[in-house]
Amino acid sequence: MVIETMAERISPEWTLVAERNDNLVVYREDSVHVSGEATHIYHLALGDKVIGRIDIYPRSARAYITGSFIKPPHRGRGFGRFFYVAIINDQIQMGRNVLSDMNLSTRARHVWESLEVENPSVVKRVTVDYGRTRPASQYMAYGQVRVRTHRRQRR
Repeated sequence: MVIETMAERISPEWTLVAERNDNLVVYREDSVHVSGEATHIYHLALGDKVIGRIDIYPRSARAYITGSFIKPPHRGRGFGRFFYVAIINDQIQMGRNVLSDMNLSTRARHVWESLEVENPSVVKRVTVDYGRTRPASQYMAYGQVRVRTHRRQRR
């Protein structure tokens, strides 16, 4: 799903989920979808500007990621990885396993694959077939996701 709109500024009504020492912060906005069902919208902020968003639909013991977006100037800097780990861990603390969107971008698939490699007992790829000719892969987080800290070396 493509996210078409995104808040520009942080709202005082949002819940702080995670923060990093480089001014990167994840917030959760509890909302209601037009269908009347509860939803969570996660916002990634750098300083006081919102630079990313992930939409999640919680359903009893599972939470489904239905869309994600990071503004292009901020891609490729590890922000998406931090963002996914924060929302996965937040949902797990609420008692839900997290399932990825069926249609992952190349960058999102890379993040999920690296989380699976670093957390093999927690993040798993599951194959599902909804009557399609080819099965599609999803990733599911079953427990607390941990990421080793590292910094890219600049050349």
